[in-house]
Amino acid sequence: KELKVGEELVVHIQARTLDDKTYPQVVIVDLIPAGFEIIAENRNPVIDGEGLSGEGEEGFDEPYEYEEGALIKLLLPKVYAQTKTTLQPLQTDFIETREDRMILYATITPDLKEFTYKMKAISKGRFQVPPAFAEGMYNRELQFLGSKSVIDVKSL
Repeated sequence: KELKVGEELVVHIQARTLDDKTYPQVVIVDLIPAGFEIIAENRNPVIDGEGLSGEGEEGFDEPYEYEEGALIKLLLPKVYAQTKTTLQPLQTDFIETREDRMILYATITPDLKEFTYKMKAISKGRFQVPPAFAEGMYNRELQFLGSKSVIDVKSL
């Protein structure tokens, strides 16, 4: 995807378990590429542990590979879109926004759920998009590493 400096985009993180179990206390870490900043006030709100709304790309396919034995599947690389979705929001217990990452503490279920937030291109250049990763906070066997990608940002 190619953007211009100052443009905003929506990041979509979609997750589900690969078996029929529900896993509480999972942390999902999404590292932000250099040249971008999170627009924290526009991410999914959380009230009583439930995400309220999400934006996404309708009809998102699942063409991405996952590691053998992984119990969680994050549909990555990240999806960038501005359209609405029919997916349910990911139930989050806590959301931590840092300068270089978005950290979600959530319960992952067999149903595909989505978390969205906005970020803004602040520098021009070609940037590596680091892979998001997830792991159980107390169950270290529960883990997944997503895919990396590249994003280009042009000047105005």
